[in-house]
Amino acid sequence: MEKDNNDKATQDRVTPLLWVDSAAIINTIQYNLAHISTKQRLRVPSHGSTKDLLLWLSLITGSITVDKNGGYLHQPCIDRTGSCDMPFNFDVSRFEMPNLTYVSTSFIDVCSQRASEINTIAKKHNKQILIMYSGGVDSTCIVCSFILTFGAKYVQQHVTLMLNNDSIEENPQFYEKFIRGKIATIDSSNYNTSLQPDKYIIVNGDPGGALEGGGVLRTVLVDYNDTIDTPNWKDQVSKYHSKLFVSSLYTGQNINYIDYFIDSIETSAATQQFQISNLFDCFWWYLINFKWIAMSLNIYKNCGGLLLTHNHGIDYWFDHMIPFFSTNEFTQWSFSNRHHMLNIRKTMPWPMYYKRAFKEVIYQVNHDEEYLNNKGKDARLRRAINPRTKQNIFALTNNMSPII
Repeated sequence: MEKDNNDKATQDRVTPLLWVDSAAIINTIQYNLAHISTKQRLRVPSHGSTKDLLLWLSLITGSITVDKNGGYLHQPCIDRTGSCDMPFNFDVSRFEMPNLTYVSTSFIDVCSQRASEINTIAKKHNKQILIMYSGGVDSTCIVCSFILTFGAKYVQQHVTLMLNNDSIEENPQFYEKFIRGKIATIDSSNYNTSLQPDKYIIVNGDPGGALEGGGVLRTVLVDYNDTIDTPNWKDQVSKYHSKLFVSSLYTGQNINYIDYFIDSIETSAATQQFQISNLFDCFWWYLINFKWIAMSLNIYKNCGGLLLTHNHGIDYWFDHMIPFFSTNEFTQWSFSNRHHMLNIRKTMPWPMYYKRAFKEVIYQVNHDEEYLNNKGKDARLRRAINPRTKQNIFALTNNMSPII
């Protein structure tokens, strides 16, 4: 690549990379193109569209997931430890990895603490709490956390749920017993109208999916009938990579992506004196470190219209659109309980172990053993939390201005 002749053209292509992901780029991005291309011994594309460069980057870091038509951009990988070479220098200060230590705090207590924090924010701004209720385990756990912390009567007075028919069908017993006629609801079908930051503190269930190792491990356990606790995890990553990490499928570049992935996992984990010893550790760390920020900021993903009409800046939005499970306390709980989470995957059948800690919080409210032991993931969730009236954004600048 001829630097002098192509600097401006490259910058023209790189600038739109602010929209590499629809939710995760919250800060000023500096792109170190030469360093990454040298590290990987690759010739950076010197011509072609922005999408061509995005596809190239997806292979390098897993930062982008695309469908086979190149039309879908998903969550990037962002290293919370700041130890890995990646194509962007992210400011991770708001989500920086804490010094991981073992804690004895129970999951239900961490949830209660988080509910209290959010309630304090709502009081500060004199606003109601709006929970984006899909009917799934994460959002139901949030509702139950508020009920257990403050009581049902307080929740009925201070909490509103945004839902639709899919949310109700996802958990009809809970809706009939604890929501209908008791907790105020608004329809999520008109997405950007329902999310009223002038009236509500908005809460969703991210990044709850990262806390227990992720659903991808079920694919290994159930679909492939393989183990997740043997020391040959690097071989397993190589074996399942093309099925579990689709970002490497859609390019003709010849690069050992798997070695780069494994190196990034080990390098970042070493900053916490955490040794990856099996496939569960690998995927747990991948989610808790590399995917955490993108998942935490997923709440902004479908809110382009809302962010355009309410240009309040980052501090306002971090007080008004809150991912419930994004705190360091949840990270520490997850770290402290990962051995337990591995053991229940080995000893309990699916879906009994699915988000077991979340369902145990819910059980304290609904006392429903059928739900506790048999509730799994439901495909309706995508329709419940992603209605057609959403307005996707490609990225956020560091002052929360959306790029549509």
